[in-house]
Amino acid sequence: TGKKEDVSGDRVLDVLLPFIEGTKYDACSNTKSSTNKVEIDTSNMISVFGGAYTDVYKDLKEEKQMGFNGNVEPKERKATPCDFIEKGRTKDEFIGRVAIIKLKDLDFDDIKRLMLESDESSLKIQEQIFKKLGVKVTFTDGYVNAIAKGAVDRKTGARGLNTVIDESTWEAYEEVYKKSNRGKYSEVIFDEKTVEDSSHYQLEKNK
Repeated sequence: TGKKEDVSGDRVLDVLLPFIEGTKYDACSNTKSSTNKVEIDTSNMISVFGGAYTDVYKDLKEEKQMGFNGNVEPKERKATPCDFIEKGRTKDEFIGRVAIIKLKDLDFDDIKRLMLESDESSLKIQEQIFKKLGVKVTFTDGYVNAIAKGAVDRKTGARGLNTVIDESTWEAYEEVYKKSNRGKYSEVIFDEKTVEDSSHYQLEKNK
């Protein structure tokens, strides 16, 4: 078209700001037809925006205070609209209209529960992948604890779980997937050492 890309997101803001402040839209119940239009008023709607803004909250410290009552070590402070603007996450026209609320970080138990109970857990996905090859997967408590502890230490929350789990199981999968090994193994066991060394796993042969 010859037009410059909207890198700054101005067009998105043009649409989003009226929605936040309250406006009326004509919505169709059937996207293929312009009939059955319904008017939607956003004036009484609450808009919730979410994201993992780790770059904004990284090194978010108060400045050291001088004097007898000053802080020797700077304390972590709350994020302000200026922090989001300065780090390029959004524009002042937008951030000035929303409240900033930081939810509780996932702790060790939260991450373990996600891995063990969530239907989208990478552990369950890996179980299904190996199951297609006729191999049962066993993740020891040590393995699960090591993954959860690493996520807490690195402050990645649940975002990095998939990558770490995939990286720690890929060598076992390649071994089981080999044409010459098809039907040879019944179970693969991953423990805490597998997290650091993906070649460390235990294979049980079919009897």
